Amino acid sequence: MRASPLRLLASTGLAFSLAADAAIPEPAAQALLQLARAKPSDAIVAIGAGDAAGVLAAAMRLGVRRPRVAEGPEQADIPSADVVVVALEGEAALGLRPLLLVARPGTRVVALAPVMGDWQADRTAPVELPAAAGRPARKALGHLWIVPSNLNGDWCGQGAAGGAVLRISQRLQAVDGAFKKATKSLRFAGRIDGTRVAAAGGRLALEQSGDLLRVTAAQGNYAAFRGATFLRTCCGACPS
Repeated sequence: MRASPLRLLASTGLAFSLAADAAIPEPAAQALLQLARAKPSDAIVAIGAGDAAGVLAAAMRLGVRRPRVAEGPEQADIPSADVVVVALEGEAALGLRPLLLVARPGTRVVALAPVMGDWQADRTAPVELPAAAGRPARKALGHLWIVPSNLNGDWCGQGAAGGAVLRISQRLQAVDGAFKKATKSLRFAGRIDGTRVAAAGGRLALEQSGDLLRVTAAQGNYAAFRGATFLRTCCGACPS
Protein backbone atom coordinates (compact mmCIF):
# COMPACT_ATOMS: atom_id res chain seq x y z
CA MET A 1 0.00 0.00 0.00
CA ARG A 2 1.22 3.48 -0.85
CA ALA A 3 2.49 5.37 2.21
CA SER A 4 0.45 8.33 3.41
CA PRO A 5 1.87 11.85 2.97
CA LEU A 6 1.15 12.29 6.69
CA ARG A 7 3.66 9.68 7.80
CA LEU A 8 6.58 10.56 10.01
CA LEU A 9 9.94 11.19 8.38
CA ALA A 10 12.09 8.70 10.23
CA SER A 11 15.42 10.39 9.57
CA THR A 12 14.44 13.69 11.20
CA GLY A 13 11.48 12.81 13.38
CA LEU A 14 9.40 15.53 11.70
CA ALA A 15 5.84 14.99 10.52
CA PHE A 16 5.34 15.97 6.89
CA SER A 17 1.81 17.08 6.08
CA LEU A 18 0.07 18.36 3.00
CA ALA A 19 -2.61 21.01 2.79
CA ALA A 20 -5.78 19.82 1.11
CA ASP A 21 -4.99 21.91 -1.97
CA ALA A 22 -1.25 21.13 -2.06
CA ALA A 23 -1.43 19.70 -5.58
CA ILE A 24 0.03 22.30 -7.96
CA PRO A 25 -2.05 22.85 -11.13
CA GLU A 26 -0.19 22.63 -14.42
CA PRO A 27 -0.17 26.38 -15.27
CA ALA A 28 1.26 27.21 -11.84
CA ALA A 29 3.81 24.39 -12.07
CA GLN A 30 4.87 25.66 -15.46
CA ALA A 31 5.32 29.16 -14.06
CA LEU A 32 7.44 27.80 -11.19
CA LEU A 33 9.65 25.83 -13.56
CA GLN A 34 10.07 28.92 -15.73
CA LEU A 35 11.03 30.88 -12.61
CA ALA A 36 13.66 28.20 -11.94
CA ARG A 37 14.82 28.45 -15.57
CA ALA A 38 14.45 24.70 -15.81
CA LYS A 39 15.77 23.07 -18.97
CA PRO A 40 15.34 19.59 -20.49
CA SER A 41 18.60 18.30 -19.06
CA ASP A 42 17.62 19.21 -15.48
CA ALA A 43 16.69 16.58 -12.91
CA ILE A 44 13.40 17.80 -11.43
CA VAL A 45 11.87 16.46 -8.23
CA ALA A 46 8.55 17.48 -6.69
CA ILE A 47 8.12 16.96 -2.97
CA GLY A 48 4.64 16.70 -1.45
CA ALA A 49 2.86 17.72 -4.67
CA GLY A 50 -0.35 15.76 -4.09
CA ASP A 51 -1.10 13.68 -7.16
CA ALA A 52 1.67 15.66 -8.94
CA ALA A 53 -0.17 15.53 -12.27
CA GLY A 54 0.33 19.28 -12.82
CA VAL A 55 4.07 19.16 -12.10
CA LEU A 56 4.52 16.09 -14.29
CA ALA A 57 2.65 17.67 -17.19
CA ALA A 58 4.57 20.95 -16.89
CA ALA A 59 7.90 19.11 -16.75
CA MET A 60 7.02 17.01 -19.77
CA ARG A 61 6.27 20.20 -21.70
CA LEU A 62 9.88 21.19 -21.06
CA GLY A 63 11.04 17.86 -22.46
CA VAL A 64 12.07 16.40 -19.10
CA ARG A 65 11.67 12.66 -19.56
CA ARG A 66 11.60 11.38 -16.02
CA PRO A 67 10.63 14.00 -13.43
CA ARG A 68 10.48 12.43 -9.97
CA VAL A 69 7.71 12.77 -7.43
CA ALA A 70 8.24 12.20 -3.69
CA GLU A 71 5.94 12.45 -0.71
CA GLY A 72 8.88 13.38 1.52
CA PRO A 73 12.64 13.99 1.27
CA GLU A 74 13.55 10.41 2.12
CA GLN A 75 12.35 9.40 -1.37
CA ALA A 76 13.41 12.58 -3.15
CA ASP A 77 17.17 12.11 -3.68
CA ILE A 78 17.68 15.86 -3.21
CA PRO A 79 21.48 15.68 -3.77
CA SER A 80 20.96 14.67 -7.41
CA ALA A 81 18.23 17.24 -8.17
CA ASP A 82 18.74 20.39 -10.22
CA VAL A 83 15.26 21.77 -9.48
CA VAL A 84 13.16 20.99 -6.39
CA VAL A 85 9.46 21.88 -6.43
CA VAL A 86 8.18 22.16 -2.84
CA ALA A 87 4.44 21.70 -2.25
CA LEU A 88 4.71 21.32 1.53
CA GLU A 89 3.72 24.01 3.99
CA GLY A 90 4.50 25.14 7.54
CA GLU A 91 6.80 22.93 9.62
CA ALA A 92 6.84 20.33 6.86
CA ALA A 93 8.47 22.78 4.46
CA LEU A 94 10.83 24.12 7.13
CA GLY A 95 11.88 20.55 7.84
CA LEU A 96 13.22 20.40 4.28
CA ARG A 97 15.40 23.48 4.73
CA PRO A 98 18.43 21.84 6.39
CA LEU A 99 18.49 19.20 3.64
CA LEU A 100 18.22 21.78 0.88
CA LEU A 101 20.98 23.97 2.30
CA VAL A 102 23.48 21.09 2.03
CA ALA A 103 22.38 20.19 -1.51
CA ARG A 104 24.62 20.92 -4.47
CA PRO A 105 25.27 24.70 -4.73
CA GLY A 106 23.16 26.17 -7.50
CA THR A 107 20.23 23.79 -6.96
CA ARG A 108 17.03 25.77 -7.56
CA VAL A 109 14.12 25.43 -5.13
CA VAL A 110 10.65 26.76 -6.01
CA ALA A 111 7.37 27.04 -4.13
CA LEU A 112 4.10 28.98 -4.26
CA ALA A 113 4.68 30.57 -0.85
CA PRO A 114 7.60 31.93 1.25
CA VAL A 115 7.96 28.58 3.04
CA MET A 116 11.68 28.73 3.92
CA GLY A 117 11.45 30.98 6.96
CA ASP A 118 14.17 33.63 7.08
CA TRP A 119 15.88 32.14 4.02
CA GLN A 120 14.66 34.86 1.69
CA ALA A 121 13.88 34.09 -1.93
CA ASP A 122 16.43 35.07 -4.56
CA ARG A 123 13.67 35.86 -7.05
CA THR A 124 9.86 35.98 -7.14
CA ALA A 125 7.32 36.04 -9.95
CA PRO A 126 3.51 36.28 -10.14
CA VAL A 127 1.67 32.99 -10.69
CA GLU A 128 -1.96 32.55 -11.77
CA LEU A 129 -3.87 29.82 -9.94
CA PRO A 130 -6.93 28.61 -11.88
CA ALA A 131 -10.32 28.13 -10.27
CA ALA A 132 -10.75 24.77 -8.55
CA ALA A 133 -13.19 23.05 -6.17
CA GLY A 134 -15.50 26.03 -5.92
CA ARG A 135 -12.63 28.44 -5.33
CA PRO A 136 -12.21 31.32 -7.80
CA ALA A 137 -9.06 31.88 -9.78
CA ARG A 138 -6.50 33.81 -7.79
CA LYS A 139 -3.00 35.19 -7.96
CA ALA A 140 -0.04 33.86 -6.02
CA LEU A 141 3.65 34.63 -5.88
CA GLY A 142 6.18 32.04 -6.93
CA HIS A 143 9.41 31.98 -4.92
CA LEU A 144 12.85 30.81 -6.03
CA TRP A 145 15.75 29.98 -3.72
CA ILE A 146 19.19 29.12 -5.09
CA VAL A 147 21.22 26.88 -2.78
CA PRO A 148 24.35 28.83 -1.83
CA SER A 149 27.84 27.43 -1.41
CA ASN A 150 29.17 27.20 2.12
CA LEU A 151 32.01 29.73 2.14
CA ASN A 152 32.33 30.21 5.90
CA GLY A 153 35.85 30.30 7.26
CA ASP A 154 39.37 31.23 6.22
CA TRP A 155 40.78 30.93 2.71
CA CYS A 156 44.55 31.11 2.19
CA GLY A 157 46.04 33.13 -0.65
CA GLN A 158 47.94 31.15 -3.29
CA GLY A 159 50.76 32.21 -5.62
CA ALA A 160 51.03 35.98 -5.86
CA ALA A 161 48.39 36.25 -3.11
CA GLY A 162 50.55 34.24 -0.69
CA GLY A 163 50.45 35.61 2.83
CA ALA A 164 46.92 36.98 2.37
CA VAL A 165 43.88 35.55 4.11
CA LEU A 166 40.31 35.83 2.88
CA ARG A 167 38.03 35.50 5.90
CA ILE A 168 34.32 34.99 5.24
CA SER A 169 31.34 34.97 7.58
CA GLN A 170 28.15 33.72 5.93
CA ARG A 171 24.46 33.67 6.80
CA LEU A 172 22.41 31.91 4.09
CA GLN A 173 23.08 33.98 0.91
CA ALA A 174 24.63 36.94 2.72
CA VAL A 175 28.38 37.19 3.27
CA ASP A 176 30.67 39.54 5.11
CA GLY A 177 34.32 39.17 4.28
CA ALA A 178 37.74 40.71 4.55
CA PHE A 179 41.06 40.38 2.75
CA LYS A 180 43.77 40.45 5.40
CA LYS A 181 47.50 40.77 4.79
CA ALA A 182 50.00 41.81 7.45
CA THR A 183 48.31 44.66 9.32
CA LYS A 184 45.95 45.66 6.50
CA SER A 185 42.31 44.61 6.19
CA LEU A 186 39.92 45.30 3.32
CA ARG A 187 36.30 44.48 4.10
CA PHE A 188 33.31 43.79 1.86
CA ALA A 189 29.71 42.61 1.99
CA GLY A 190 27.94 40.65 -0.71
CA ARG A 191 25.53 37.96 -1.77
CA ILE A 192 26.00 34.38 -2.97
CA ASP A 193 24.28 33.05 -6.07
CA GLY A 194 25.12 29.35 -6.16
CA THR A 195 28.93 29.33 -6.37
CA ARG A 196 29.29 33.01 -7.30
CA VAL A 197 29.65 35.98 -4.99
CA ALA A 198 28.80 39.54 -6.02
CA ALA A 199 30.06 42.07 -3.48
CA ALA A 200 31.05 45.63 -2.75
CA GLY A 201 28.38 47.15 -4.97
CA GLY A 202 29.57 45.31 -8.07
CA ARG A 203 33.25 46.12 -7.59
CA LEU A 204 34.14 42.59 -6.49
CA ALA A 205 33.18 39.11 -7.74
CA LEU A 206 34.35 35.68 -6.65
CA GLU A 207 33.75 32.14 -7.93
CA GLN A 208 34.09 28.93 -5.93
CA SER A 209 35.24 25.63 -7.38
CA GLY A 210 35.62 22.97 -4.72
CA ASP A 211 38.21 24.13 -2.21
CA LEU A 212 39.35 27.03 -4.37
CA LEU A 213 37.87 30.54 -4.39
CA ARG A 214 38.98 32.84 -7.20
CA VAL A 215 38.56 36.59 -7.50
CA THR A 216 37.08 36.95 -10.98
CA ALA A 217 36.58 40.72 -10.93
CA ALA A 218 37.99 43.46 -8.72
CA GLN A 219 37.88 47.22 -9.03
CA GLY A 220 38.90 50.19 -6.94
CA ASN A 221 40.45 49.26 -3.60
CA TYR A 222 40.10 45.56 -4.46
CA ALA A 223 42.01 45.74 -7.77
CA ALA A 224 45.19 44.27 -6.27
CA PHE A 225 43.33 40.97 -5.72
CA ARG A 226 42.06 40.61 -9.29
CA GLY A 227 42.67 37.02 -10.43
CA ALA A 228 43.90 35.94 -6.98
CA THR A 229 43.13 32.38 -5.85
CA PHE A 230 42.43 31.29 -2.28
CA LEU A 231 42.47 27.75 -0.86
CA ARG A 232 40.05 26.75 1.89
CA THR A 233 41.85 25.92 5.13
CA CYS A 234 40.47 23.12 7.21
CA CYS A 235 42.64 23.56 10.26
CA GLY A 236 44.87 26.19 11.73
CA ALA A 237 46.09 29.46 10.29
CA CYS A 238 47.25 30.18 6.76
CA PRO A 239 51.03 30.13 6.21
CA SER A 240 52.49 33.61 6.51
